[in-house]
Amino acid sequence: MERKVFARQMEVFAGFAEHTDHEISRLHDYIESIGELDNTVFIFMLGDNGASAEGLANGLFSNNTYFNGIPESIEDLEKQLPKFGGRESYGHFVARWAVAGNAPFKWTKQIAGDFGGTVNGIIIEYPQLIKDKGQIRNQFYHVIDIAPAILELCRVPQPVSVNGVKQEPIQGVSMVPSFTNAGAPENHKTQYFENGANLGIYHDGWMARTVHRAAWETTPRRALKDDVCDLFNVMANKALTSGKHTIVFKFDHDGVGLGKGGTGTFFIDGVEAGKGRIENTNANMFGFDEGADVGLDEATNVSKNYKAGKPSKFNGKIEQITIERVK
Repeated sequence: MERKVFARQMEVFAGFAEHTDHEISRLHDYIESIGELDNTVFIFMLGDNGASAEGLANGLFSNNTYFNGIPESIEDLEKQLPKFGGRESYGHFVARWAVAGNAPFKWTKQIAGDFGGTVNGIIIEYPQLIKDKGQIRNQFYHVIDIAPAILELCRVPQPVSVNGVKQEPIQGVSMVPSFTNAGAPENHKTQYFENGANLGIYHDGWMARTVHRAAWETTPRRALKDDVCDLFNVMANKALTSGKHTIVFKFDHDGVGLGKGGTGTFFIDGVEAGKGRIENTNANMFGFDEGADVGLDEATNVSKNYKAGKPSKFNGKIEQITIERVK
């Protein structure tokens, strides 16, 4: 029964998304038909936040039941399946679909300090200026950066007053430099997020966040003063270019003692590329049946992220490996 109900919920969502794409395409095609596409900045945002988990454990036929504390059972939902997606419904899929929909990011809408709650794709087309069709930009931008970009493209200054009312300065930065340069500097250095006491702040490639209460929870996890802050480096994405590179893994051991942990850090060409905590190390010995492999894990794979043996063989050329102890 659950599978039947949950599948229908996602079918309705997918249908609505397909309908939206179709209508947006009609608008785009019309602008092109009247010869104004080259003179139009077309900005398509794929959402207003991460996928919503307010559907709770079963999903909802009426989203208003969430805000009024009225539970909807699987049995109730199954009876309403023929009406899902119709004029009588205001549905919401189960929270598990929200978690899946936000992959590879964690969490969902309401968790303002995690990209699963805030990040959406954005498609920008401006043929007059943007020539790199289909390319991706990785600079950090926020929704408040769209207005400055439009003002710059239109060569219009930010308004000082509107109808005699003095305006606060726009906090965003223009996105235009990235339109023509994939390597443009990231000018939006800092951004604060908050939703329902779930806090987050981004600064120069780092993200700190707290989770005070998830969407499916009725009470906070702890008092505000006791919230736990997690810190991430989100810049988890630059592939190695072709050619020679120096890759260093440095392990800073906690000190004397069997099995003590430490901090591991990767450096690529002298620049820190990732860091993580390793709580324990092998205290006495490694396995009897495993040797030292380079570029290919012949026996037991050290991670479930790849298969042992030839399927995960490194196809490049390793010029040299140096293992040294630094006191």
